[in-house]
Amino acid sequence: MEPIKDDQQPAGSESLPRAVSARDGFDSVLIVGAGSAGQILAKEFQDVERWKLHPIGYVDDNTRLHNSNLVGVPVLGDTAAIPAIVKTYDVDIIVLAIPSMSEADRLRISGIARSTGKKVLSMPPIGSILTGAVGMTTLKAIQTVDVLGRPVVEPDYDSCIQFIRGRRVLVTGAAGSIGSELAQQIARLEPVALVLLDVDESGLHNLSLAIAKECPQLALTTVLASITDERRTRRVFEQHRPEIVMHAAAYKHVPAMERQPDLAIETNVIGTRNVVTAAADVGAERFVMVSTDKAVRPTSVMGASKRLAELEVLRVGATREMSVCNVRFGNVLGSRGSVIPTFEKQIQDGGPVTVTDARMKRYFMTISEAASLIIQAGAYGHPNATYVLDMGEEVAIVDLARRVIELHGLRPDEDIKIQYTGIRPGEKLYEELSLDFEAAHPTLHPKIRMLNGQLTSLNAGEFTNRVESLRTAGREEIMDLIREVDGGVAEPATTQTA
Repeated sequence: MEPIKDDQQPAGSESLPRAVSARDGFDSVLIVGAGSAGQILAKEFQDVERWKLHPIGYVDDNTRLHNSNLVGVPVLGDTAAIPAIVKTYDVDIIVLAIPSMSEADRLRISGIARSTGKKVLSMPPIGSILTGAVGMTTLKAIQTVDVLGRPVVEPDYDSCIQFIRGRRVLVTGAAGSIGSELAQQIARLEPVALVLLDVDESGLHNLSLAIAKECPQLALTTVLASITDERRTRRVFEQHRPEIVMHAAAYKHVPAMERQPDLAIETNVIGTRNVVTAAADVGAERFVMVSTDKAVRPTSVMGASKRLAELEVLRVGATREMSVCNVRFGNVLGSRGSVIPTFEKQIQDGGPVTVTDARMKRYFMTISEAASLIIQAGAYGHPNATYVLDMGEEVAIVDLARRVIELHGLRPDEDIKIQYTGIRPGEKLYEELSLDFEAAHPTLHPKIRMLNGQLTSLNAGEFTNRVESLRTAGREEIMDLIREVDGGVAEPATTQTA
């Protein structure tokens, strides 16, 4: 960058104070936060040449600090002035140096910073610094996860490692977004053996390489198999005899399952029956199924199939010597085919970003949160339970789209248009996490609740026969069964769908 001479500033910048001159070969840095953390960072940049970063100024919303000079670096204005300061002083990098800031402030300020198009880095949260997990000057890039708008839920590590350590664990759907993160987290918790099962050959291979590199002593096995193949599934379980089963294999996309309801039943329901029955037959101690908020009052085939899968798990748990549970999530940020990667691709293509309906809202969580919650729920061991996460407030999809656009340094409706495409078959305007008849109970984790609900109004034999009849059924027959087995509570409210 060209340094600004002492007697010259760019036109229109007269209201801004003078910044520290640029340094040849170094990137110029604007530090957000002139408190102790920001000053430590500025001093580190000045004293340690390997950073190749040179602080030209701070911004801070504390007006008492404005026009002051701290460790040789001036406070140039407040956070609203970031775009003007970046343009005036040709800033290369913006660093957020307020580790104790609220999530709301982090979202707001990172949005302003990303709107400049410059690289944005952040110091870690104060809790991580105080516990020694990271250093004060550890920096990370601001990621799309910053659109979450709430603190990331952390698991109880001690209970999780006590649950997994020394056990044989099998993960179905291991090559998927949730399954692969789940497998990697489990590998770090010291199981005696880890079996990864999926139909995705390349995904399994890549995952096994990553886990083997990080945990070279782990006895790791990959199995190429479909959970819809009952005989092969049973052979896999008999060979490896897992003590803990994490069942993440499923079809999850609503529009695809609306078009192919037979696949939803075959994989999500019959496949789940194959896995949970095989687990019980080989004496597994714990079975945990990944479910979804779409299983509550389902309006889609996918949601209906996951509700039926929940009931299959609970049915086996009620009659066999195995602790079972379902874990319900909202939408996962960053998973394949989810809304964030879709928005990212649309922005890269120049827009428009598509939203089905301006009123649509969803609960969101990160992939790492989802995986850690599955493990945490399994660690509790409550029999025949369904767990849900306190995921904060629902997020309007259109607001999420705007945040993602802004995090790319662009202006919604100006640089990137937002286009409404209309609600798709089977979609709700908003999701729920529990049915009316389910009573929520606290667990040892403040953000996890346990639900105890009735199994089904049908007896076990009749339920099994009705599910079998759905192998070749159409959408309406599936939805009719859902209404019957849940005693009518699955009928969605008229305000939920368009």
